[in-house]
Amino acid sequence: MFSMGLSRHSHLLVVCTGAPVYEDFVTLIDLIANVSGREGWRTVLVDCTSVAPTFTEAERIALGQWAGKQLTGLYVGLVVSDPRRFSATQSAAATRGGTLQYFDTLDAANAWLDKASVAR
Repeated sequence: MFSMGLSRHSHLLVVCTGAPVYEDFVTLIDLIANVSGREGWRTVLVDCTSVAPTFTEAERIALGQWAGKQLTGLYVGLVVSDPRRFSATQSAAATRGGTLQYFDTLDAANAWLDKASVAR
């Protein structure tokens, strides 16, 4: 089972838990795009520290491409247990215009998003 919750702070915060399948993260990306567009968010913090690593490299690349397309113009900081696993996802998003950055702590992700907010 996979679940996600939204909260609104200095950034749109999305907290995810469980063991997702590929379609769950496609839905997550679409939800972030929809809420950000409707409410005017430009920085998004996604906490995936309680998410089991279930995706293949090919799925991570496809998710990065989808995120790059759907989340263009947003700064998205994702907190995961092992950021090195997501370099292909980050690169795939960048080729489609997305700005994703992976972190291993919430503090580091928040600091990056704070700088992105000021730079805009």
